[in-house]
Amino acid sequence: MRKAEMENPAGGPGHPKEEKLEDSSQYSKDEKTAIRFFKFLSDTMGFSIIPLVGKDPACNGQGWQKWGEQKHPFNPNEYRGKNAGVCCGPASKVLVVDKDDINGFQALAESNEWEVPETFTVTTGAGEHLYYEYPEDGREYGCKSIKHSIFTKHTIFDIKGKGGQVVAPGSTHIITGKTYKIEKDIPIAKAPEWLLQLIHGNLEINLDPLRNIPPSKVSEKIIESMAGVTDATKKLILEAPVVGTRSEKGMSVLKALLGARLSESIIYYIFDYYPIGEKYREKGSAKRNRRSNCRFHHRGSAAPILGFWCMQF
Repeated sequence: MRKAEMENPAGGPGHPKEEKLEDSSQYSKDEKTAIRFFKFLSDTMGFSIIPLVGKDPACNGQGWQKWGEQKHPFNPNEYRGKNAGVCCGPASKVLVVDKDDINGFQALAESNEWEVPETFTVTTGAGEHLYYEYPEDGREYGCKSIKHSIFTKHTIFDIKGKGGQVVAPGSTHIITGKTYKIEKDIPIAKAPEWLLQLIHGNLEINLDPLRNIPPSKVSEKIIESMAGVTDATKKLILEAPVVGTRSEKGMSVLKALLGARLSESIIYYIFDYYPIGEKYREKGSAKRNRRSNCRFHHRGSAAPILGFWCMQF
């Protein structure tokens, strides 16, 4: 039931109380702050901390994984210009739920009736890390990844146990430049039973709610992984059509998506964010008005709504 006693827990990570970095004159101000915090995580929180380059372990190969079983000795010189990672498993005594898609995770939790206890929580670039106690029951708890049911390369959440690591609070996100911060500075809670059963493959998950929830990210890989849609349709979605062909190709994609029985919200997502929706997005406020009017007259039917958006300019 560990808890970080921080001077500024709400804004996290703040400065650890009474933690000093020895021989810190060689470090920049930002490095001093980060390394002092990493030392706090190691010495006071008891985490097994390793240096990272971005999100990846700084050492080559898989040798870093041994630090999930035995605590890594802290050496501040290893963290100059680097992030830190928490090695999950017995050494740190934590399992971490890495929520990559918060909306998707919430939908799964509600539909599967999972209890998600409040616990020590860290905010990431666009998600959260929920820390739970690693059970001391003699069993091994490894890693597990739960993907979107339609966009099969899009991760909803990961479970990080033995053999896994997560970016530690105090580190800097490689894309956004934001700091991983402690969101809830409360004791680490006991892992819920559904989480432990899921790791061992003893729990079936109802993924149906994800059919109505678009991914929280936009990328070519997400579209390329779509289940139930042909490669030809995926290509049309990802390649901006030549002016003069946009209506025809847009209708072709629309028919294909409806034929695959995708939900209205998924179709909105594709036309809102990918090249196939270029003409639709050019309409700006007029597009939104048409969308509202069509929804009223057609009671949410995706076929007439998107047909009107894309073709009736």
